[in-house]
Parts: sequence; C-alpha cells; structure tokens
Amino acid sequence: MDEHGRTPVVPVRSCRAVPVPFPVTLCGVTRVILVCLCLLALFTTSHADELDDAFADLEALERLDALGYAGGYVPAPAETGVLLHDPSRTQPGVNLVLSSHRLGASVLDADGKLIHEWAFDPWVDIPLEKIPSFAFRARRKGWNYWSRAEPLADGGLLFIQKGCGVFRIDRASRLVWAKWLPAHHDLQIQPDGRIFVLARTEQQGNTTPDDDFIVTLSATGEEQGRISIVHAILNSACAPLLQCYGGNRPYLHTNKIHVLDGRWADRAPAFKKGNILLSCRDIDTILVIDPKAVRVEWTLSGMWRRQHDPRPLANGNLLIFDNRGNKGYSRILEINPFTREIAWIYEGTPPSSFNSQVGGVCARLANGNTLITASTQGRAFEVTPDKTVVWEYVNPHRNGEHIAPLFEVRRIPQWPPPRVVPVHRSSG
Repeated sequence: MDEHGRTPVVPVRSCRAVPVPFPVTLCGVTRVILVCLCLLALFTTSHADELDDAFADLEALERLDALGYAGGYVPAPAETGVLLHDPSRTQPGVNLVLSSHRLGASVLDADGKLIHEWAFDPWVDIPLEKIPSFAFRARRKGWNYWSRAEPLADGGLLFIQKGCGVFRIDRASRLVWAKWLPAHHDLQIQPDGRIFVLARTEQQGNTTPDDDFIVTLSATGEEQGRISIVHAILNSACAPLLQCYGGNRPYLHTNKIHVLDGRWADRAPAFKKGNILLSCRDIDTILVIDPKAVRVEWTLSGMWRRQHDPRPLANGNLLIFDNRGNKGYSRILEINPFTREIAWIYEGTPPSSFNSQVGGVCARLANGNTLITASTQGRAFEVTPDKTVVWEYVNPHRNGEHIAPLFEVRRIPQWPPPRVVPVHRSSG
C-alpha cells in the first residue's frame, strides 16, 4: 500500500544504496572505522607504529569474524541461568533451548531445570564415507552447530546443521534420516509433512557470490524441488535490488522462511496461500515469493537494518527482530505490513542492554507476551505488552571466554509431548 492508501499491495521499493556484497558481521562497522583511521594515519602522519597497531586491531577483528558463533561475541557474565521468573505473568510451558556450545538441544523448565536433551554429531554418529565433501568444507569454515531445531510429536527433533544438511533424530537421539545439502538458518514443516528449508550454493572463490534456494523435502527427507531466490528477484519488478550490485549476485543472507496460509490474501493478493515469506538480511528486505511463478510479488524495507525472523501474527501484523535499527542497537517491531504502521515496539533501556548484531528470534506467545532471544548476548527474556520483563534466562555455557550464543529459546506447551507416533528409520 502506498502512502495514499490506493492499493492493498505494498509496492516494490526502488533501487537505492545498499550494503556492499559481502557478509556483514558484528565487526563490520568497526572494521570500516578502523580502515578509515588507518588511511587517515597514512596520509596525515608519519607514525608508522600507530598505523601498524591499527592494522593489527583490524586483523584481530577479522579473526573474530571467522570464529563467529563458534567463538562467541560477548564476555561471559557472572550471573547465568534463570535470573527472573514471575509465574503469574509468564506463558506456561517449558523451553526448547538451542545453544551454540554443542551439537544438541535441551528442554528446560521455567526455572532452568533440565528435563530432556538431544545430542547428535554427524562426524561421530555417521560413517565418514557417507558424508559429502561440501559438509567437510562447511566444518572447516567453523559451521559446526545446529542453527534451527523443530520439536516433533514423537519426541524427536528435526534440525539443521549449518552447511551440512537436515537431520531427523528420535527421542533418544538416534538417527531417523539425514538429507545432506548446504542448509542454513531456517526450516518450516507443513501440515502435510513437507519441509521447506533454506539452502545455499557453495561459493567457489571470492568472485562468485552465493545464491540462496528454497528446497522442498518430503516427510522422509527426499528432495522434491528447489527455487532460486536470486532468480525470483530477477524475474520480478524488484530486480533493481540486485542491479544495485552492478550485476553481480549478492550474498542475500536469507534467514527466515514462512509458507503463508492465505488468511490475509484479501488484504494483499501476494499473501495468498502457498506463497512464501522470506527475510533477506543483507539487502534489509522482507519479500514474498510465488513459488509457482518463481517471482517476487511483494517487498518491504526501509524500517529496519539486518533484520531476522519476521513472523506473521494472528492480527495480520509482522513481528520482526530488527538487529541494528535502534541507532545501531536492536529492537523488536510489530508492524502492519499493509499500512507500514508500527503497532508495538520493544527497545532496551539503555539501548545497549538489548543488542544482537547478528541472529535473534522473537515470538508472540498465547498470553500476548513476547519471547525474545538476543542471540549474541546469550540471553532470552519474556516481556509483557507493557514491556515488563517477567522471565529472563542467560546461557550458563561458554565458548572460550565468551558466553555461548543462543540460536533460539522457544516456549513449548509441555514435555514429553502429548502423543507418540511411530517413525520410519533410515540407515542415514
């Protein structure tokens, strides 16, 4: 919808200045500042020692970038675990915790007591001759963690090991099936059992940027099809998003996939059933793709920076983790995607108290509260509509001297699940 309300569809944004086509991480802004200082020193002084020190700092930041989630970002705090719990105001249930310190997931009660855990390491639990070469390359890049996990009705788990694939394990962490592909960030299970997952082409050298794909899997892990997100952009009116890169394919860094159920199609045809909502972090854009036409039908941007996890709500709004839109710090936005009006916002006080430069998850709970995972801070907390924190958890685990980032803390109704269904096993 434009500013005059003449159409229910938000227009595709025009081409504008966008970030350079390489991955931007926590240290990106600092790196730019340091480079500028180095150049200033080079052209205005003859202090070679200061210049050497500046480049040494830059190299240190590059090493931190390479570590990423494996190395952590924030020094570990003294107080960890559940720091706050107001039972009268929190959403009942238990918490599925996905931490970067190990290949596994846990279920904790509201007070932090361990109820159940899963652990699965492909490099130990699967014969090496069955592991494809791209998975070894992913491991060498430091992508040795689960980036998303989905609890199943039989007590098992479906999870992504970044850059390696999608795996299903049972309640006892035994492999049910494995689908090897360069999966990353997110997946969604459909009512009919199909699985939609994000995957990426492998980068061959520094001059060939990656392309993201939507891959459809059957309930037992067989690939049923894939769609190029770059092709869908180029096949639409928003192709200028990529032309701003001088014709090169950008590193889209797609981090969210959500198959629409059609409930808001009367407000915008692009939201019809079966279309797919995506978040592309490195172009600061949320978009909707028609998978049959392989074409982008709707985009929205300009209200956030480096966003994660946009989620449609029952009222038709989107809940978005805005990583850097609060003067460089993080915030949560609830917006009307058709009018662009902000319905609700959560920010830290001071702003630096809520800050996840990468990662991040937000979910609206059944009682109206919002559960937020500040990934790089290793912190999850539940806030009421009036922005009162009523539950807070700080990851007690470390990656070296840093707190281990949290990929997600999800509130689930109960453990064990209310019903058990049989599963079909595979040799992997």
